[in-house]
Amino acid sequence: MLELWKSWRARRAAVTTIRPLVERTRFVNGHITDDRWMDAYMVGFLTMLITLIAQRRVHSIGSDALGNVQADAWQDITGLPGELVGEEACLLSANGHRDFMRGCENAGKLETALTTQGGFQWFSSGHSDFDVTATSSEPRQMIDDNDIRALWSEYFERPLLSITHPEVRQESWYH
Repeated sequence: MLELWKSWRARRAAVTTIRPLVERTRFVNGHITDDRWMDAYMVGFLTMLITLIAQRRVHSIGSDALGNVQADAWQDITGLPGELVGEEACLLSANGHRDFMRGCENAGKLETALTTQGGFQWFSSGHSDFDVTATSSEPRQMIDDNDIRALWSEYFERPLLSITHPEVRQESWYH
């Protein structure tokens, strides 16, 4: 019963953190097609972001429960069956796929910006306010919404757009 509660909290933290950002992207850029979601970079980025947020919210979640959280959160965010991404992520990870690994790395950077207390050296938002997030019970320096949008654009929207428009590919996120 405790694992169910942990899983629910972890999935809720991931979905409530990520889905509003995805919805903003959909509002501005339109529908995100299935093939874009299943791109190696996107699989790495989104599954790692789900994982990191879930683990930050529930520190002692088991690997089976975490797998279920990943699949359920993926489905809640993308609308695609969660079973698809689990197998794809395992294959890409086992092969050390470059785009998948870059997505994982960039998810780590975004998650750090969203949750690290006082760790926003690359921003100069000037805020000294404190906030408690859905992913942490500890106060953190509040990050400006413009900073979140800039990171989201860099690590999610540009790669998403470059899947169908290779000329958009940016060195800053891809290499």
